[in-house]
Amino acid sequence: MKKIYFLFFVWYLSFNNSAMATIQLCSNSIIYHNGTINDTLPKSRIFFVPVITYAPETNVALGISGICSYQKPSSDTSYLQLTAIYTFNQQTILDAALRHYFHNNKNLLLANTVYKNFPEYFYGLGNTTPDSLSQLISTHSLRVNIEWYQQIKPYWYVGGVINMLDYFSIHANDPNKIPLPELGNSGGYTLGLGASILHDNRDNAFNATKGWYLCANVVSFNQQFGSAYNFVKSNVDARYYFRTNSKTVLAGQLLYQGNSGNVPFWQTAALGGSNMMRGLYAGRYRDNYLLAAQSEWRYQFSKKWGFTTFAALGKVANTMNELDLDNVHSSYGIGFRRRITKNNKINIRIDVARSGGATNFYVNLAEAF
Repeated sequence: MKKIYFLFFVWYLSFNNSAMATIQLCSNSIIYHNGTINDTLPKSRIFFVPVITYAPETNVALGISGICSYQKPSSDTSYLQLTAIYTFNQQTILDAALRHYFHNNKNLLLANTVYKNFPEYFYGLGNTTPDSLSQLISTHSLRVNIEWYQQIKPYWYVGGVINMLDYFSIHANDPNKIPLPELGNSGGYTLGLGASILHDNRDNAFNATKGWYLCANVVSFNQQFGSAYNFVKSNVDARYYFRTNSKTVLAGQLLYQGNSGNVPFWQTAALGGSNMMRGLYAGRYRDNYLLAAQSEWRYQFSKKWGFTTFAALGKVANTMNELDLDNVHSSYGIGFRRRITKNNKINIRIDVARSGGATNFYVNLAEAF
């Protein structure tokens, strides 16, 4: 019953803000403002874009995304995005994301709801698990994350976090492969409450050329909230962007994740994917703690075309003390960019990355970080 009331509350929040977004004139591009307020609304509309991506976790993915961006006078641009994707690996993803500014940027609401029917490979827990024991598991899950922020000074926010993750079912397809960990092997429900701090003075949220982004939070999952497991999750995501000249940008990111307590395996920190440690299968290495860093050199050689090189290091560990320099995983690669919007500089990115003897190919919208 607690889950039903909570989901109803999330549903109401999302659609209440969605209605406000629809009433407003919706911009035909998502524009990010850094300190410069535009009190006039541009010519605007709701628009839809096809989604065609590729990653080793999904194979080819096809779908559609509807975007409504809008701006109240004296506030930064807000947006609502709804996405539906089906992949050639027979996976289904439904995603709703909201970013809404209130009261001349004094308050910020971030809400994200994701449903997944997602067969994926599980390689066990640890930083040195072998490929040979990988297990294909079928999962159905619903994730809801809500963050409410109060501005304390320009570009700085503090607020609260509600995080819910419900694994309706988990099924291992081959009993002869690595068994699923006892904690979480039958799915389950987690609900956590926490606190967060956010700093963002980037010049563009989708393709930054200068500025900092920092988000740090701690969330407690407790049976008193209705969670099936008791544990604490902490995250730190720090990014920096520096323009070296008119055509090149140097970007860097440091990512930390930590879990303590009775952590179900599907809530552990996962290394790999199309955003961090490109070249590694998403979730190739899992454990309680994760530390990873990446850098990217971006070169825009024409108005529409760009080139990148990138490299990353990362590790997972059972305890924080084991986050040392032993057995650190690495990845590196190159990429091409094709700009598809003028004002907000959104790119289609095509990356080829290598890690651990494997080479993987990615096609996505917007930068990795």
